[in-house]
Amino acid sequence: FGTIVADVENTTITVTGGQNTGKYYTSGNNWRIYQNESPALTFTSSKTILSVNIEYASQNTGTLTLNGANVSNAATVEVNANTVTFSVGNTGTATNGQARITSITIVYAD
Repeated sequence: FGTIVADVENTTITVTGGQNTGKYYTSGNNWRIYQNESPALTFTSSKTILSVNIEYASQNTGTLTLNGANVSNAATVEVNANTVTFSVGNTGTATNGQARITSITIVYAD
């Protein structure tokens, strides 16, 4: 438990955190990342990642974060690097927020 690695074309997605972070749930068809498990969602590629777009539902006012800044659902994040790491924060005062990921789109340089 605690580390999950998924290989997709050109990119490895590594999820670290607690026992439940990174699990896929058929109820809701989503991949859940839990704030209180200090998660890291890292994309590492052999190509330059130009941007990442993650569609997710917020639970308990949880939000994806990048370098401490909130990343809205379906927002395109400019990367221009071979690696990028997201975490989960909160837009409110709760400490048990979740991001329930339903889709990830990565755009690479040619």
